[in-house]
Amino acid sequence: MISVVFSKSSQAQTATLAMHPSAENLEVDARTVGRVRSGGKRSRNLQHFLDRFGALRTIRQVGKEDGAENEIIGAVESAAIDGLGRVLVLDRAFQSVRVFDTERGQVTVIGRKGSGPLDLRAAFSIWPVGRNGFAVADGILGVKYIAAPTRDSVRLERIMTVRADITAGCGFGQAAAVYRTPSEDTPVVAILGESGSLLRAFGSPYKTSVPLVRGIMSEGVLGCSANGHIAYALNFLPFVHVYRADGVKLWSFRLGDFRQGFQEERQRSDGRRSIGLSEKTKDFSSIARVTGAGDGLFLVQVAYHTVASRRLRNEFARLDTYVIDSSSGDAEFLSSKLPLVAQVSGNTLVTFSNDPFPRVTLMQIGS
Repeated sequence: MISVVFSKSSQAQTATLAMHPSAENLEVDARTVGRVRSGGKRSRNLQHFLDRFGALRTIRQVGKEDGAENEIIGAVESAAIDGLGRVLVLDRAFQSVRVFDTERGQVTVIGRKGSGPLDLRAAFSIWPVGRNGFAVADGILGVKYIAAPTRDSVRLERIMTVRADITAGCGFGQAAAVYRTPSEDTPVVAILGESGSLLRAFGSPYKTSVPLVRGIMSEGVLGCSANGHIAYALNFLPFVHVYRADGVKLWSFRLGDFRQGFQEERQRSDGRRSIGLSEKTKDFSSIARVTGAGDGLFLVQVAYHTVASRRLRNEFARLDTYVIDSSSGDAEFLSSKLPLVAQVSGNTLVTFSNDPFPRVTLMQIGS
């Protein structure tokens, strides 16, 4: 869920210094702007995906509103299917991974909130590794690689130490890409080797000289595609940026339907700064997820927030999904009816929702 930071200071105690995003941060290099289309001629790769998507159907669901304790998910943070066809659910409420093996009728809970070998503290991303393993990116403990060939044989294989605050991650074989929320003017995307060593970094954070503002406005997401391309986005800006794994920039896409929200930077009488949603901003968009969807394709999901949805504490009022072809620079609106998509594996979309109860739904597209 995208969090919005509100200032608790009263108007009388504060002076407004700036409104964010600034005009500088709403500019993008015109040489790399991709094309967000609505119909018309498309790349072959994008057209093939759109044709397959037309046959979307639900094939399986895990997570129940009532039933056995191990089948009830506390809150889905992310999910994936592994090489054995098992559904891996990263449970935010219990900081654990639930492995649903529907063929055997088994549910295995791995880890809990703690600091043990299989435990988690602030996990947010999960992806399969090999045939029967997975990796979990944790903002405190780093990236944990876990082998789970059977429910009785689960072991920690290694930990990739990450020396930064990270909020998203995805895998490249034995390497990983992570999104770092910067405290300084440093790149937001880092590619880490097997030992956790920094191989390369790229991607611009929010431009400001104020660390607090940079940290809040640089919050973001990223995804990895099958051909090694990486896409990232700052949550509160209308851009998606695509790079090759070697750090070469390919495209920046500007989402025309993005409803820009604004946040006020204020300074209290004691000199401390705060930043919070402007009272003038009623409805606004935020980029919720970026997910690799095949060879060079990405699904970008934009959450639309309204006064009513915030009052009801809903994650969003509407979720719009776009598909991007990072090879051709084409993009197109896909749907406003999809749940959050955590993984695209072959013809299967792994989606999830926490309303009205936490569940993961597998959807199949055409071949």
